[in-house]
Amino acid sequence: MTLISANAPLPLQGTYNTRDLGGYPAGPGAVCTGRFLRSDQPAGLGEGDLEALYRYGVRLSIDLRSGEECRRAPSSLRGYRDIRCEEVPLLDNLQSSLAAGETAGMPDSMGALYVSLLRDSQPSLARALSLMAGCREGCVLYHCTAGKDRTGVLSMLLLSLAGVEEAVIVADYAASEANMAPFFAKQRAALEKLAPGGIPEGAFSSAPENMEMALAELRRQGGAEEYLRTIGLTGGEIGALRARLLAD
Repeated sequence: MTLISANAPLPLQGTYNTRDLGGYPAGPGAVCTGRFLRSDQPAGLGEGDLEALYRYGVRLSIDLRSGEECRRAPSSLRGYRDIRCEEVPLLDNLQSSLAAGETAGMPDSMGALYVSLLRDSQPSLARALSLMAGCREGCVLYHCTAGKDRTGVLSMLLLSLAGVEEAVIVADYAASEANMAPFFAKQRAALEKLAPGGIPEGAFSSAPENMEMALAELRRQGGAEEYLRTIGLTGGEIGALRARLLAD
């Protein structure tokens, strides 16, 4: 059995889970590095981290968090040099409920959450992917709070479009749990004070079966390219995304 290794986080002081999407095998080649960075929230970046990301090529940041999350922990990238920052909230209502300690709306599993995101958040997913397709130069950094769920589904769509094997996509997703362990410990303590009944364990994990459920849903919807067409991306946008992912 071949051991699949996920990309390691960049050596930043202010985030735990900022990782390049490049380097994974895709057909006869590999996904390009320096084009896409998936990340947890960039709310604690100091000048050194900001400069490092700018040198890495980041020119567009897409924030997938709810408005409340953005207000509580503003992105440090906003206003830094000429980096363009866009907010494209995913699961806005659910995140607001969790912030208030309300867990009644949580699905049975994170995998079920990802399936519902693919089915019910198509306009927001299309907006995020369209922004990525329109970024002609530099690197796109996209993030939520932990860089695991909303960021994980968007990463799955990009890697699937590039032709990366499902086992590799699952391994890339699963790496977030260990990367985010210090953050999850603090987040768990804070949320348990708000929600004495307990927070679903899946909120702090990235078990492979959750991403496997999302991938199965994507197959049911015809695969990555067909899904992107269905949610409204043009052929030109899909081609631009594939070129960003695969062109040298």
